[in-house]
Amino acid sequence: MTETERNKSHSTPEGKKMAENKETLINSKMAEQADNKLYDDIIHLPHHVSSNHPQMSLLDRAAQFSPFAALTGFETVIEETARLTGEEAERRETESFTDA
Repeated sequence: MTETERNKSHSTPEGKKMAENKETLINSKMAEQADNKLYDDIIHLPHHVSSNHPQMSLLDRAAQFSPFAALTGFETVIEETARLTGEEAERRETESFTDA
């Protein structure tokens, strides 16, 4: 690609976007390579296994990340509110028929 063609391609919005994407990709690859060099001294060491603490079972490890009920009883309150609202709606409907 000649210099003139390169300047033309950067003058269009698509060309500018492509140039930005290419620059971002190059910068991210350079940053990734720099990050990898930070850990060159330890990356190939064997995984540490504690001699003091037994390994946790996979089931227990999974339980740490499972969802939990942060608002205990909240669902029951919502169900009760829905029930009362339904009863109130039925009562009003019945009253409107008896008044007519």
